[in-house]
Amino acid sequence: MRMLVQLRGAEGAAQFLHNPAWSIWVGTLVTHAILLIKDVIADKTTHNVWPFEFVFWGVVLAVPVFLGILLTALIARMRKPAALE
Repeated sequence: MRMLVQLRGAEGAAQFLHNPAWSIWVGTLVTHAILLIKDVIADKTTHNVWPFEFVFWGVVLAVPVFLGILLTALIARMRKPAALE
C-alpha cells in the first residue's frame, strides 16, 4: 500500500524508478517491446504469442528484482544504527 501512495505524481514515479533493480526491470521490458515491434514489422508471422512473452519476461525478471529489493532493504535496515533511548 505504501508503494501505491509513492507512485502518485511525477515525483512518486521518479522515486519508484530510482531503485536500480526497478530501472533494470522496466528497461528490459521496454527494450523487449522495441525489439518485438521491429521483428513484427520485418515478419508478421513471428511473435504470434507476444502477450505471453511479456508475461514470461515480466515474471522471470521480477523474481530477481524483488529479491534484490528485499535484500537491499534488509541490508539497509541492518546497517542503520539503533536509535538511542
